[in-house]
Amino acid sequence: MANKFFKTANGFVTTPAVLRTLALLLVQPDHTVAFSPIAVDYHVLIAHQTPETQHQLWETFKVSLGVDGMIAIRGIPGFQKLREQALLGAHACMAQAPPRMQSVTLPDGTYRQTLAAVSSAFSEQAIDHGSESDACRAWSETSDRFRQAIGTSLTAFVKHLSRAFGDDVHGPLLQSVTGKSYNTLEQVVRSGERLEHFHSYNLPEVFKPLTDYEGRDTIEFHVDQGVFIAFVPSVLVDALSKPVYSSKPHGTFKLKSADGTEKDVHFQPDSLIIMPGDGINHFFNARRKGLTFHAPPHAFQMSASIPELHRLWYGLMQLLPADAKNEESGLTYGEIRSRVVGLTTSSEETSLGLGCSRTLTERELMSNC
Repeated sequence: MANKFFKTANGFVTTPAVLRTLALLLVQPDHTVAFSPIAVDYHVLIAHQTPETQHQLWETFKVSLGVDGMIAIRGIPGFQKLREQALLGAHACMAQAPPRMQSVTLPDGTYRQTLAAVSSAFSEQAIDHGSESDACRAWSETSDRFRQAIGTSLTAFVKHLSRAFGDDVHGPLLQSVTGKSYNTLEQVVRSGERLEHFHSYNLPEVFKPLTDYEGRDTIEFHVDQGVFIAFVPSVLVDALSKPVYSSKPHGTFKLKSADGTEKDVHFQPDSLIIMPGDGINHFFNARRKGLTFHAPPHAFQMSASIPELHRLWYGLMQLLPADAKNEESGLTYGEIRSRVVGLTTSSEETSLGLGCSRTLTERELMSNC
């Protein structure tokens, strides 16, 4: 069983030490480190755990989430194909210009379209596209199955993570304004909303010099709000919503580990990726006796070599319970989220004790990440 816990692009690795050694050997000319996140197999998460295998799983969490701030779940049945179908379907629906779609041009000239939903650990609300087109209706069914697979995987993951650190926390993690206590990470996650986004990115030919010569990030380094974010590797799509299997890069995803090392992250296509968010610092790290979670600053730069293609991506943000109180500000997290939407400066953000994205207000977070 131990061999199932640590996985790289070429197979499973048995110890975190081996994985760290491999990462240190993969130094790029620009001093960034080529990195693939430690992976846990889906079947391990849903299997009955012996004390030995449970301990090994918990050690995996400590290394991946405490040092790198990222972990992958692999081996989800049929997930690689389902991911592709859901992302291709999202582009096909967006091509119909559904009424609920949002659009924005990002700092490097990348044009992004978005379809979104608000859900929870208990219920998945339908993606609000507002279209009766055949493409959007077909995608609704596919995206539901895709999101259900993600929800099931996250439930198993959070259950183990909550148990792993349940005996290593002082007192309730959070309390509501009415005195209700959230004593475990699992309770926090089950009580918070989830923001889900399907994004389509395209960098038109006209903006290539800006990216090539100035090297501007599409999304600058930031730390996301919430307990964690979960996302899947992107898919390249042509104008007809057909997949493009190209050797050209989709873009560059970078993160900074706990020691400040900048890493160029590479993802396997069957992966569900999870990263702690800044919200975890508000209630979890402050009450831990030992190792803390690392919420990694991360950034993304769209590739300038694919102006004719679209990069499709899905991400989910797990929010804190809206009725839980932030000890620094005295406000609930629901009140903070409502207030931050209207803020425009980081100093105002700091005065609320938000510790949100450290470069983005929530309005920008919802439209830019």
